[in-house]
Amino acid sequence: MVFAPDMSEIVLEFQNFNLEPDATPPNGAICRYDWLEVWDGFPGVGPHIGRYCGQTSPGRVVALHWNPVHNDQHRQRHRQGGLLR
Repeated sequence: MVFAPDMSEIVLEFQNFNLEPDATPPNGAICRYDWLEVWDGFPGVGPHIGRYCGQTSPGRVVALHWNPVHNDQHRQRHRQGGLLR
């Protein structure tokens, strides 16, 4: 987990994004296997910005906290991940 110091924020900008997709309707919104999860504050307490997987980049994300990437190591699929700027 990464936290911003007081009076600061974290800006994530993805040049590419490629995590294991989830075919669960609607459009893999659950992201059961690998995902990037972003909270604006402590997980489960602050507002939830989003949970991202597949190849659709979340674009530019501004938050006070982010939980980099969950990886389900029991699966046999491998993806590039993403490139942060």
